Amino acid sequence: MSELLPHEDPDPARPWLDYRGSRELDPAPRRGFPSARAYEPDPDMPGHWAAVRDAAEAGLRDAAGSPVTEPAIAAAMRSYLDGGADPLGAAAALEIASAVTSLYEVSRRYAQIEVWTGEHGAAFAAEALMRQCEIRVVNQHGKNYSRVAWRGETPAVVWAPAKPLGAEWGRGTECRQLRTVLSALPEEEYRPFRAVLEPYGRNHRQRLVRAYLMPTERDWAAEALAEWRERDSKTWRDQNRLAGIASSLDELREAGLDLLSNIGGHAPAVAALVEAFGAECAPLFVASVEAGTREYQGKATIHEVIAGLPTTRPSRTCWGTS
Repeated sequence: MSELLPHEDPDPARPWLDYRGSRELDPAPRRGFPSARAYEPDPDMPGHWAAVRDAAEAGLRDAAGSPVTEPAIAAAMRSYLDGGADPLGAAAALEIASAVTSLYEVSRRYAQIEVWTGEHGAAFAAEALMRQCEIRVVNQHGKNYSRVAWRGETPAVVWAPAKPLGAEWGRGTECRQLRTVLSALPEEEYRPFRAVLEPYGRNHRQRLVRAYLMPTERDWAAEALAEWRERDSKTWRDQNRLAGIASSLDELREAGLDLLSNIGGHAPAVAALVEAFGAECAPLFVASVEAGTREYQGKATIHEVIAGLPTTRPSRTCWGTS
């Protein structure tokens, strides 16, 4: 590492954060990188899920019995709710529960991955997460569902199209949590997850998610990078995931990701890129700031990140001057 800047406050226990300046970054744990760590589950999470199930009981019953719900999904949901190890049913139950209730009100750090892992193991949790990527919640008319009381809608679950419009649908998967779990597993426990995730490449969302969960699998990463330009919609969550699988900044440029839509110092993509590439990220960050981003006016968090990059000439590196 180059000579430290005056405002840097290195932590000997976490040397990979020496670049942080006055802002500590928290990259999504990545296998083979210093950020990899064991997942620390919340012992209260099973109780939270029990509370969610109670609150969502009517919605779960309506969805399982709806004529709009795909029969295979309804059967899987009933099986899971009766105690069966059915990943599709687990995914459908979570999507319905999150559509008809507020998980945030139960716990601000709600994580279904912990529930699924406790019930049937990490491989089951991985499959359930992937099944989330191929279903969506609709109302009794097959349109977007809303739990607003005056609309009087009842939920149902259907298959998402193989080439769905939009980048996100439903609650969204807990990719970071499962990626953390996988990041620190012994190699003999990690490798079997390739076979667990292999069948789930039906749509662009699944392909990006599995590459993000196992960034060591470079063929999956290459696939997700290659189809980035073709996607009709790219959210900042997608950008976070793509940034978390890249092995070089050239890969991102070739894929077409040359600006970040969420450029604050708190953004997961920023942390992932700085951990992987250090000061090489500066031109990308500066270009994103100049283009206009989600960074709030007056909150100079990204400037703190840029100032803390490991170089003794930050302004020249960032702004391309000599």
